[in-house]
Amino acid sequence: MGEAAVGDGRTCPTCGDANECGMEKGEATCWCFTLPHVPSLSETEQASQCFCRTCLSRVIADRRLAKRDGSGTVMQ
Repeated sequence: MGEAAVGDGRTCPTCGDANECGMEKGEATCWCFTLPHVPSLSETEQASQCFCRTCLSRVIADRRLAKRDGSGTVMQ
């Protein structure tokens, strides 16, 4: 099989790495279920795709920092 393309449900839309989604693999849960929920970043198709562990962890940390400093601005 060929490499997964961004947008196929198996690839992180931010970095292009495999997102290792348990649900995509047919499992009952996914590794991301143990992390805080992150609402979609926007209404784009990209926002509805799964991030890899590294990128999702970065988004969560950025949102926590933005909430803590009161700016509400999330760096991407």
